[in-house]
This record gives sequence, structure tokens and C-alpha cells, in this order.
Amino acid sequence: MAATQSDALVTYGSERRYQLLTWLAWGLRQLERTTVLVARRHGEPVLYVVRADGRKVAVLAVEHGDQWFFVWGPETGVRAEPLPVTVQTIAKAAA
Repeated sequence: MAATQSDALVTYGSERRYQLLTWLAWGLRQLERTTVLVARRHGEPVLYVVRADGRKVAVLAVEHGDQWFFVWGPETGVRAEPLPVTVQTIAKAAA
């Protein structure tokens, strides 16, 4: 089966999501936070940030227009960049 232009766009979005979530996981690791990155065969990657009580907060990378955001919860999110500021924000939110 040949790939179409729309397939390429979906792949790019998925790859960018994975890349951003990987960077976020690495930044959180530097703050001694535990994360789990899940990349299923079908579907988009999700980063789980483990809270002190063991519960996990799911973080998604979402594209809106020409910008990327990390979102968790129904109405909570931050711009994906600048990453150092974002890492601090998410670390505090998932404490």
C-alpha cells in the first residue's frame, strides 16, 4: 500500500509528539521525577508522570496552529517551548 500525503502528515505529527515527550521526560528526569513513555503501535504517544503518591498524570503533546502544547487534565496545558520553563511547570503540577 502506497503512502499518501496525508499519511506523511500524520507520521510527522506523531514523530514530533514523540520527540517532544521524550525531551520532556528527560527534563523531568533531571528533576528526579519518574516518567513512563508509552508509544503504542496504533495511536499517539503518551507520557505518564508518576506523582509522589504513585498515581500517574497523563501528558499529551498537542499541535494547535503552528505551536505545540503539553496538556494534562481537561483544561490544563502549557506551551511546549521554552522547554526548561515547561518542565518546571509540569513537575509542580504533577507533584
